[in-house]
Amino acid sequence: MGETARETPHTRYNFAMLVGDVTGFYIGMAFLDSATVLPVLVNRLGGSEIFLGVLLAARQAAYYLPQPISAHLLQGKTRFQPFLLQVVGWGRIWLIPAALLILLFGQNVPAIALWAFAIAYSLSWLGDGLGGVPWTAMVGRAIPVDRRGRLFATTQVLGGISRLVVSVLVGALLAGKLLPFPASLALITLLGGIFLGLSWGFLVLIREPAPSLEEQEMAQNTETVSFLRYLRQLPLKFRERPDIARLAIVQILGTATSASVPFLLLTGQSSGKEVGELSGWLQAAQTIGFLSLAPVWGLITDRIGARTTIASQFGIGLLVPICAFVVLTLSTGTPTGFLSVSLMILVYFCHGAVMDMWATTTNYLLEATSLEERAVYIGLLNAATGPCLLLPLGAGILAQTVGKPILFALTLLLLGTGLFLALSLPETRRKKVAKTVTKS
Repeated sequence: MGETARETPHTRYNFAMLVGDVTGFYIGMAFLDSATVLPVLVNRLGGSEIFLGVLLAARQAAYYLPQPISAHLLQGKTRFQPFLLQVVGWGRIWLIPAALLILLFGQNVPAIALWAFAIAYSLSWLGDGLGGVPWTAMVGRAIPVDRRGRLFATTQVLGGISRLVVSVLVGALLAGKLLPFPASLALITLLGGIFLGLSWGFLVLIREPAPSLEEQEMAQNTETVSFLRYLRQLPLKFRERPDIARLAIVQILGTATSASVPFLLLTGQSSGKEVGELSGWLQAAQTIGFLSLAPVWGLITDRIGARTTIASQFGIGLLVPICAFVVLTLSTGTPTGFLSVSLMILVYFCHGAVMDMWATTTNYLLEATSLEERAVYIGLLNAATGPCLLLPLGAGILAQTVGKPILFALTLLLLGTGLFLALSLPETRRKKVAKTVTKS
C-alpha cells in the first residue's frame, strides 16, 4: 500500500532543513503553549474559560477545516513548496503586530489586546492548516519511509531541549520577574512569532525533490474537478478505505487531552504570581515528557509500526484525566499541596509525552496510502477531524458550568474509546513486509 521514498542527492540536506523547520515551530509554539501559557494570557487580558474554549476551537477549525481546500487546489500539481511558503508565511506574520497591540493596549484596553492576539493566533493556525497537505506530501517525497520516525524523533528531542529553556523564560515572564504586565505578554507573543518565522525560513531552504516519472504521469492524468464535486467525492473515499476512516476517529479522540488540560490551570487566581511560576514548572514537566518519550515513539514507529505507537500513546494519555480528577478532588483553586502539585506535574508530563500524536498518525497515513491517493487522504483525514473543534469549546462550557471533574471524567471515556479503536487499526508495516516476501 505504501512506498519507499527515493534516495536523492538532497535527502540528508532536506532532513536537516526539516529538522530546523519543525524544531523552530516547536519553540515558537512553546511560547504560545495552549496548556500552560494560553490560559494565563487569556485570563490576564480579561478572557473567560468559555473564551479560552472558543479560541482553542478556532485553532482546531483553522487547522483542520481548510485541508480539503488545499488538497483541491493542489490537484494535478507536481510541486508543493511554492504554495506551502505562501500560505504559511501569510498566516504567521500577524503575531508580530499582535505583540505590539498587547504592549499598547494590554493595560488600559485589554479587550483590544485580547482580540488582537486571538485573531493573530487563529490566522497563524489557518496558514498552517492550509499548508498541512503540501507539507506532509513534501515530507513523503523527500524522506524515505524508514527515516521518517527518526525525523520526527530528532525534531522532538531538539525541540524539547529548547522548550526547557523556553519554560524557564516563560515562567519568569508570567511571574513578573523580568518585565511587568503587559510587556511580559507582548514579549512572549513576539518571541513566538519570531521562532515561527525562523521555521518558515527553513521551509524556504528546502530543495524539493523533482517528481518521479510516476508522479508526473499521475499529475497529467488527474482530472481537475470543481470544488463542490470534489467535496461530494470525499465520503466515497472514506467508504473505500475504512481503515483511514477509523484513523480519523482515533485522531479526533486523541485530541481530548489537549482540549481539556488547559482548564486545569485556568482558575480565578490565574493572574497571580504563583500561577505564573507554576505554569513555568508545568511547561518544564510537559517538555520533559515530550523529550523523554520522543525517541521511544520514533523507535517503535520505525521498528514495529505506527499503530503500536498510537496505542501506546493512548495508554500514557489515560493517566492525564485520572491524575487531573484526583487533583481537583484534593484542592480548589490553584493547587498548593505537595501531592496536588506532584500530580499536576505528572499530568503535564504525560500530556507532553502524547501531545504530538499527529506525527504518529501522519506516519501511519504515509505508510497506508499510495502516491496516487496520498494528497486526497491527507486532506480528507484532517478535514474529517473537524469535530475536534467541538472538544475544546465543549470543555470550556463544561468547566464553567458543571465543573472540571465532570470534564475530566468525560476525557477519560473518550481516551479509553480511542485506545480501543487504535488497537483495531491494521498494522501497515506487517502488510508491507508480507508483500515483500511474496514478491521475492
